Amino acid sequence: MIKPKVLIILAFAFLLICGTLQSQTPTVASGKIIGKITDETGAALPGVSVVAESPKLIGKSSTVTDVYGVYRLFALPPGDYTITYSLQGFNTVVRKDIILHIDETLTINITMTLGKIEEQITVTGTPPLIDVKSTTKGMTITKQVFDVLPRGRNFDTLTTIVPGVNSEPWLGGISVDGASAAENLVYIDGTDTTRNDVGLPRMGAVFEFIDEIQIVASGYNAEYGGALGGVINVVTRQGGNEYHGEIIGYLNSSWLTGNERDSLRLNPFDITKAEYVNYQTGKGLPKAYGKDKWNRFEGGLSLGGYILKDRLWFFGSVLPVYQPTKRHVEFLTTPPVIGDYTSKSYAYNFQGKITAQPFRFMRVGASFVNNFTKWRKSLPPRDGTGSPTDPRWERDGYDYPGWNAQGFADLTFGNNLMINIRGGRFFYDTTNQQFVSTEPRWFHYGDGTAKYPSIPSQYQRPRGWQNYGRSYEFKKYIKYKNYLSADFTYYMNLGGEHAFKFGGSWFRQGEDADRTITNPEIWLWWGRPRILGGVNYGIGTYGHYEVRGDNNPDRAGPFGEFFKVYNDRWAFYLQDSWTIADKLTLNLGLRAESEYVPPYSADPSIPKGFRPIEFEFGDKLSPRLGLIYDVFGDTSLKVFGNYGLYYDVIKTYMPAHSYAGFKWKSAYYTLDTYEWDKIGVGGIFPGKLLAVYDWRYPSFESTDIDLKPVSQREIALGVEKKLMENLSATVRFVQKHLRRVIEDVGVLVPGVGEQYYETNPGFGYSLWTTHGGKMDPNYWETPKAKREYYAINFSLDKRFSNNWLAGFSYTWSRLEGNFSGLGSSDEYGRTSPYVERSFDNWAMSYTKNGELIDGPLPTDRPHQFKFWGAYTFPFPLTVSAVVFAMSGKPFTETWTYLDAFQYPFNRFYYRDENGKLQTKRTPFTWFGNVYAEYNLKVGKYKINFNLNVDNIFDIKTAQRLYAYRTLYGLSVSEAMILAKNWDLTTPNINYVPNALFMKETDFYGPISARLGVKFIF
Repeated sequence: MIKPKVLIILAFAFLLICGTLQSQTPTVASGKIIGKITDETGAALPGVSVVAESPKLIGKSSTVTDVYGVYRLFALPPGDYTITYSLQGFNTVVRKDIILHIDETLTINITMTLGKIEEQITVTGTPPLIDVKSTTKGMTITKQVFDVLPRGRNFDTLTTIVPGVNSEPWLGGISVDGASAAENLVYIDGTDTTRNDVGLPRMGAVFEFIDEIQIVASGYNAEYGGALGGVINVVTRQGGNEYHGEIIGYLNSSWLTGNERDSLRLNPFDITKAEYVNYQTGKGLPKAYGKDKWNRFEGGLSLGGYILKDRLWFFGSVLPVYQPTKRHVEFLTTPPVIGDYTSKSYAYNFQGKITAQPFRFMRVGASFVNNFTKWRKSLPPRDGTGSPTDPRWERDGYDYPGWNAQGFADLTFGNNLMINIRGGRFFYDTTNQQFVSTEPRWFHYGDGTAKYPSIPSQYQRPRGWQNYGRSYEFKKYIKYKNYLSADFTYYMNLGGEHAFKFGGSWFRQGEDADRTITNPEIWLWWGRPRILGGVNYGIGTYGHYEVRGDNNPDRAGPFGEFFKVYNDRWAFYLQDSWTIADKLTLNLGLRAESEYVPPYSADPSIPKGFRPIEFEFGDKLSPRLGLIYDVFGDTSLKVFGNYGLYYDVIKTYMPAHSYAGFKWKSAYYTLDTYEWDKIGVGGIFPGKLLAVYDWRYPSFESTDIDLKPVSQREIALGVEKKLMENLSATVRFVQKHLRRVIEDVGVLVPGVGEQYYETNPGFGYSLWTTHGGKMDPNYWETPKAKREYYAINFSLDKRFSNNWLAGFSYTWSRLEGNFSGLGSSDEYGRTSPYVERSFDNWAMSYTKNGELIDGPLPTDRPHQFKFWGAYTFPFPLTVSAVVFAMSGKPFTETWTYLDAFQYPFNRFYYRDENGKLQTKRTPFTWFGNVYAEYNLKVGKYKINFNLNVDNIFDIKTAQRLYAYRTLYGLSVSEAMILAKNWDLTTPNINYVPNALFMKETDFYGPISARLGVKFIF
């Protein structure tokens, strides 16, 4: 029997040969226009010629109505369309100004009248606002919109105007419906450009490269997989039947930016004191250092047009960036060292696209987007804790090549059949390292040398001092994704209209890494004992120190990443959009995927073909059920709902760290000498060896044999109503339930101690032995990972007309549980999918009193208001604004014990000075950004002057309250935790108060402006 994978390969090969596209790459998401044509009596008109034209459509798209009077125009790029309907004996109808977005299906029904003398009837009415075939909710931002709104330079800076979409640095970036940034998928012209290891976006695209941005928050069909958050589709620009171009320039600068915000820190020489400092104004410092002085210069050009009219188009854009930054630093040395240091960064951004129509039934194209960045020279820390002799200040830096290439073929056959073929490659690297260490790295931590005034001054260093910042050597760090996919769409009538769509995809992602260190890292813990798992291993005369990268396997061994692997993923889906009686549409779909993780070890004892994790098609079955009811049958009011299961795609950060790709053994010694600069030199490590701990012991034998993939259930209901021409309103309720996650769970095994297992928390190995797991029943059992998101969105959307556009939304939401997702909002910006710290030990899921942790997650914002709008005056001036207002984030008191952060009183609680439990949030936040442009006509050309201002009111609201009450880990035994009879007042638990606790920090950034000019021809 031929295996399914072999069949799909043969099918792909056949399609590629038929389409003459043996090396083409993937298409953008495209739309459809469908409808029914009748005469004045309501009878269907077969044989009507339907022709669509658009400046964004190469050639023309044409079809003929079938016996039911139905027409369908497939594979249309987003744009502004004119459609002509003609039939002998009837007046020709021309429908203009039809605006089609990404992945949209517009329904346009036409009535044709008899005419003795044929004449043309032009209809310029407002195009449909509502897609009555889709349950998808989100937003499509067209070039017409983003060109006039306040924005950054990259496409993602406007995604937050969508209801339920926020910028949350604590979740790694863009959060969609409460999910972390690592749970989104970002496509540029159809290619997934998220990082293999952590799932965050890796590629950028400036707005001058782009035609449309689509943000899908919920309700997407079975053709999409791998996202628990949102799907972001970016469509780049293309040429046309006229030549057009721009010469572009932008300037950002420190002199266009407001005053720096205060920084909260511990005093470098007395860590019992918290202080606010401001390096620009000198607050809390001996003197003012002034701003970092920087300028960001961006300039380039774009050009689009045709090689052959209606046959072959091209577009290209080049926008390099140069940014030097100068910093004044006074090092905390004796005597002081003072100097000015400069860092420089460069970006070489360019994009190109070719579009062709070789035959009437075929459109093909290819595009390429390049992000090559590099930087030279590091800047010392402003607090002066760096080393003035650190060589990185003069010779640090890396190159970051990155590009994605893709192509597509769209083939349409009559009214009923469409075939789409796509393929592409995404590649990125880290290379050309400028500085490689030649000596050990010494990092001063703990209480700092100031605790020991008898130490000679030449050995005194402030807490946080290091002789250089990074030991990793990027000898090789290549990562890539390849893919090939095809889908077939077929329409037929059987109890209504069916749109069947079947597709299959093959993905390969690979990594070739050598990021190991040559010289060891020495972490000097002045005044601190070594505590591991609540066990105190001892302390030397001055504390203890940790060694990483000793390269002696009997002590520490190598440190860093070293592997060369790849893995394949297959996906198939079948969906049917079934319309009954022209009003009710059922979207029924099923997606199935298979994927596996290869071992990252070169150990010859590992059997060939061994896969630590493998999910078959039956493990990742994703049903998608949607219902849309066109209440009046005229696309003016729809009621919709959907149910779906969604599965994550395995990120490679966990396999690299769990399956021998990352080597990390630490050796711990007593610190008995103050001559710290001799430790590690020549491979000499003085003091008593306290312990050797393998922080990345391979998990081949400790991966749950019944491991299930990460998945989420979604339920959404909504109503969308056309209120008037160009104005619509939407109400959406959505509930998203995290079903299972994969994590490295710390499990206490009877007779062995703590072991880490790759498992589903609350299932399998994480349970008590009496429940079929590995956990000792004498300890608290691991609960299920929980994340629940509830939201109601209300939004108004006013399309551009009468010189203005606008949007407003209000979202009430609730985000709660014990797990924030693949990116952890419990730690700022930590994105380590499947190896977050949420279940690192058995006590982390419980309060100090043994109650299960549950409650609002750190990025829960119950109320969010968003407004955006633009107005163009009769003279050529456009002004616009984006204003956001939202609830603050919940504050939770945090302690450190058992080598991990813990919530002693549950989420959203802290204990005040009187010992009472209280709740608190960060302050309510609001801010506004504005934009203005003036267009000066010079003959047939135009000069555009523009100004973008972020945080126009210079809001300074704190975004965080410092949560850690403990400065160091507490010496609390497991027996004490189980007995629940201890507190911070308990003797000998090593409690040192953290002076930063509950103080405001992370203040909203200052007002900043960007100047721009364009010469448009």
